[in-house]
Amino acid sequence: MAKKMIAIHIGLGLGAFLLMILFFVVNIRQTTGTEKVIRVSRQTSRLPVNRKVNPKLVKASPAAFGVTVMPSDFQINPKLSYYDLLVKPKQALALAVTIQNSSDEPATFSLALNTAGTNDNGIIDYTSEQLPSLPAGYLRDTPVLADIARLEQDMVTVLPKGSVTVPIKIQMPDQSFKGMILGAIHVLKLADDRSAGQAGLSNRYAVVKGVVIRESLEQVPPKLILNALDYQKQADQLMIQAQLINANASHIAHLSLKVTVIEQATGQVVSRQDSQALEMAPNSSFKYRFAVASSRRLKGDYRLAITASDQAGHSWQLEKELTVVGD
Repeated sequence: MAKKMIAIHIGLGLGAFLLMILFFVVNIRQTTGTEKVIRVSRQTSRLPVNRKVNPKLVKASPAAFGVTVMPSDFQINPKLSYYDLLVKPKQALALAVTIQNSSDEPATFSLALNTAGTNDNGIIDYTSEQLPSLPAGYLRDTPVLADIARLEQDMVTVLPKGSVTVPIKIQMPDQSFKGMILGAIHVLKLADDRSAGQAGLSNRYAVVKGVVIRESLEQVPPKLILNALDYQKQADQLMIQAQLINANASHIAHLSLKVTVIEQATGQVVSRQDSQALEMAPNSSFKYRFAVASSRRLKGDYRLAITASDQAGHSWQLEKELTVVGD
């Protein structure tokens, strides 16, 4: 963000009186917001939901387009380049995004309103239009973005060096909720025939702009649950799959896991696994996988113990038993 500083020095008093200096700082806000550009077929996108942290800038010049969220009176922090909104039940909101085409050719874009989920790499994913599923018995604490928001256009063509603004209407439900709705406005640049390579493949780029909606600034603590265990045998390895659930409507940032696999009969630790910098979307689940290597065939009863903690200071002790059947 560009900054302009005006320093005014005012001398007060006579002789031995102190010199007092008053500084005025004027901040000039950039007209374009921070963008997150991704290759659709290669990776997912992370956008922070903590309003004290700005999203990181990912440069991808081949995309040749940008997306800016238009200001909203409901925005908690106007310096953010994504929506972080504080609203009330029954309120109607009018939002908008502007797509800028910096190329010398017209470009067509598709737009979608996606609910945040957690992929099996432990990363919050904003790119899927399919609603992330929760295991049976677990319900969402909040409505999903697509149920309360509507794009006036889901496909637009932007002229060379031009821009198009797409309105978004949000109608909050009558019933209040605690926690956050987390999703994103997903803008995909559609490929044309000229961008295809020899094999008929082309790079496709998308920009995601996060949307966080709350009805209170009260923090709802996340709730981490070890829901189910499963395994697969691969040669001399045992591949364990632990399904983790964030059962509350709050995100988990910088999740660390310390996993221990213990043989029940002997109390022997047969495997340890550590993972850092994972994250989970509100009301979401993912399958945490790791391999247990052994010089002998693993079978019998085991106990999986997980010590988990996050950036906000929450911690969890999770345990579950697993029976491995012999060949």
